[in-house]
Amino acid sequence: MIDRTFQLIRTIGPAREKDLWRRGVFTWADLPENQVTLSEKIDPFLREAIAKARAALESNDLATLLELLPARERWRLLPHFAHEAAYLDIETDGTSDTAEITAIGVLHKGQVRSFVNGFNLDDFPAFAENMKLLVTFNGSCFDVPVLERRFRGLKLPTAHIDVRFAGRHAGIEGGLKSIEKAMGLERPLHLQGLTGFEAVRLWRAWRDTGDRAALLVMVEYNLYDAVQLKPVLERVYNRMREVALSGAEPLPETERGDWLYDLSQQVARFAA
Repeated sequence: MIDRTFQLIRTIGPAREKDLWRRGVFTWADLPENQVTLSEKIDPFLREAIAKARAALESNDLATLLELLPARERWRLLPHFAHEAAYLDIETDGTSDTAEITAIGVLHKGQVRSFVNGFNLDDFPAFAENMKLLVTFNGSCFDVPVLERRFRGLKLPTAHIDVRFAGRHAGIEGGLKSIEKAMGLERPLHLQGLTGFEAVRLWRAWRDTGDRAALLVMVEYNLYDAVQLKPVLERVYNRMREVALSGAEPLPETERGDWLYDLSQQVARFAA
């Protein structure tokens, strides 16, 4: 939960936060009002930041919370804004800087959506305007820059949780597929072992020969990259709370069946 972090001002990082926890100051409400906790200089700034954060939380002011929280701590937003999260992944037709987007998969507010080049890709910017919290895997390095290059004036959320880097703070390393496997989040047999390079090959098979089956597998693969982010991030959060959020409630962990039907329906849209 957000009210269990004190990293709201530059002078407080993980070490000073842990010092507060050792003193029994676990939440904002535990910070004494009329005595010095950290120092006479720091305490007033911390109390001011807490008041600002508390007001922002009560009014669902995500922008202000983003200003206060360092990027490494934005995973804490998840319990409060999970209903706003858009889990997103893209595929491209190669690895160069000029590679074209072939598919965008999104899980947003319980709905699965696919935007595919040559079909409905240009509908994505309008859809993106309703997203408030973006969740990706390595998207800060790849997906976001590619999207912004493809769609001029695209309005993506400033609130962004990159699961790759959030996972590192929880001691979870590796690519998305290896992390899924370690967490027991298996994909269907026909998708196991597929990589982004295979998605490129599938797209080219569709583009060059009209192989509809290849297109459908690519679309399904892309959607799994998006929807699997939700259970992965929930598990990352629950791992982090064991270390950094003493006493906070765990997040319920999504199972594949929660969105499997909608995913199949999205793939079927491109079958004919």
